[in-house]
Amino acid sequence: MKRLGITATLLFLVSCSGGPQDPRGAEVPPAVSDVTPAVASGGADLVVHVAGRTFVLLDNEVAAGMGVGEPTLLENKDDVMTVTRAIAPSKLPAQLLSAKSSAVTVVADSGTRCVAQVSDVVLFTQVSPYEKLENAEQAFELGEHGAHIALALDLDRESCTGAHFALVSGDAETARPLPANDASTETVTVAFRAMREWQAYENQYEEYFAGRSEAEDKINGVVRAASWDTYGGQTPSVRRFVLGNESLLFVTAGVDEGCGGLHTQLSVLFRETAEGPIAIRTWEDFSREPVAIVTAPGGYDVIFDSVKARTNDAYPSNVEPLIFGCRC
Repeated sequence: MKRLGITATLLFLVSCSGGPQDPRGAEVPPAVSDVTPAVASGGADLVVHVAGRTFVLLDNEVAAGMGVGEPTLLENKDDVMTVTRAIAPSKLPAQLLSAKSSAVTVVADSGTRCVAQVSDVVLFTQVSPYEKLENAEQAFELGEHGAHIALALDLDRESCTGAHFALVSGDAETARPLPANDASTETVTVAFRAMREWQAYENQYEEYFAGRSEAEDKINGVVRAASWDTYGGQTPSVRRFVLGNESLLFVTAGVDEGCGGLHTQLSVLFRETAEGPIAIRTWEDFSREPVAIVTAPGGYDVIFDSVKARTNDAYPSNVEPLIFGCRC
């Protein structure tokens, strides 16, 4: 699964150059803890739906020479080519040898669980080429370095159509996002703004506007805000997740003005405690709204559309198409 570097966006661009006090008062950074969920599990794997078919994209590394036979073009739509290719039996990881006779649990955003049979195990890749490609072979060659081992599913239940993840490696607790109450929102927002990562973005925000004419900005429709996380009329988003006896709060804020503009994005997962929120994991240069949180080995999987952020992994991973060429 593709790993997102610290300064990367969620697209791959190729060939392109009591509690803590608000930092505007006293700074008391929130504590950070190593968190192990009460229920151990294999975590979640991301699901994609394309050309009327459903695939679970696994974290397994794809070795050179795994593919065999002619690639199949599933879809060529909106400048994205989706290609699959058979896996040589001798190259299939041992734990997947019996996958074709197995079933996996697909979890819809509503929380509904559907059991789906695995019909095949293939290599799967999606590419958005800079120039038009002639066939599936060219598309697979271009996207082979970002390919995934994928479980093709027979999923016929409408209640799980559009699901973002599946449970392949065992059962797990899952939680959907809930609104946080006003007290929790206020407390965790203060903790969010007390973090050194937040302050680093605040410094970047102030430097961005240093030396610029406020009057000229107003003429151009640029309205300065009190802080980077309120710029553009936004406020930090807070979502609550309940897993067993634990209450987790996911806070995110982000500004992305594109090439040459302001780019400040920060997401933090907190645990609610009697002493105040404790930060579990921070993701810089990353801001999205989660659709679920799942218990995983040694931590949690935070699930987004096409992205999974595991709390004990260095970077989020994504299953979005590989983008080639400058797209500024």
